Amino acid sequence: MLLIFLHYETRFAISSVHLKTPANRAFFTHQPVKRIAECTEVSNYRNPLEVSPQVGISIEFDSMEAWRSYIESQDYIRIMRELRILGCHNFTAQIWAPSRYFPESLRPEGK
Repeated sequence: MLLIFLHYETRFAISSVHLKTPANRAFFTHQPVKRIAECTEVSNYRNPLEVSPQVGISIEFDSMEAWRSYIESQDYIRIMRELRILGCHNFTAQIWAPSRYFPESLRPEGK
């Protein structure tokens, strides 16, 4: 499993009312990611503290190869171009792989 966190700013004033449109647009813009067979989940978040960064998206892939395939795809290029056209800026990305020490999620017993 590989998890990518993408954060960015919108051109709109920071408020929940203004964030609904770009955040929802960003989520639907990322829908082509779900067509990649190894992509297991796409989630969209807004910052409830209404500070920078305003939007967060997480994309989960089965493998590093799947992630590479997505990054090299025309869908990725189109998504990033459309986000910039919408006025989004200050992009940051983090890539996380499973821990070598705890590769599986730890859950409380009985849950």
